[in-house]
Amino acid sequence: MKKQLLWLALLIAMLATCKHKDPEPALPPETQEGKNTFGCILNGQLWTNSQRQGGSPATLEAVPEADGILSIRAFQRDNGRNENISFFAQKIDKVGTYPISTTTSARFVDREKSIDYGSIDNDIIYSGELVITRFDIPNRIVAGRFNFKLQKQDGLTFEATEGRFDLEMN
Repeated sequence: MKKQLLWLALLIAMLATCKHKDPEPALPPETQEGKNTFGCILNGQLWTNSQRQGGSPATLEAVPEADGILSIRAFQRDNGRNENISFFAQKIDKVGTYPISTTTSARFVDREKSIDYGSIDNDIIYSGELVITRFDIPNRIVAGRFNFKLQKQDGLTFEATEGRFDLEMN
């Protein structure tokens, strides 16, 4: 009996010293339920709207406008960061793949560093696509994936890969 109590005490002591680790930040899962998630890998680093480390909450907007125009914006304002990634797409009325161009533009802004890269700028070389996997006006949900590369002619580049979003439209 003493041996069993000793083992039990040892087990309890071991469990008490275990520390709970917070999960590593990760991209949000690909969903289509209006969960208000947005994330990508931007220049090799995780970029999501959900990082809330000591700053004001991140914001998301998905606004269907007149004439099939869709505006998607994700903001990150944490730990001195003031960045946003946005898309402005014309003639979006259904699911599909829309290449980044002058009618479907991608933009990255870092206000702290005075960086503003957009695919409609004349001195930007750009590529990528916006893939709408759910466009549900009655239920106010837009979801999909994206990737883009925005590069100034001087070589500075912003590249987003593995992008995904699941938004409730405003």
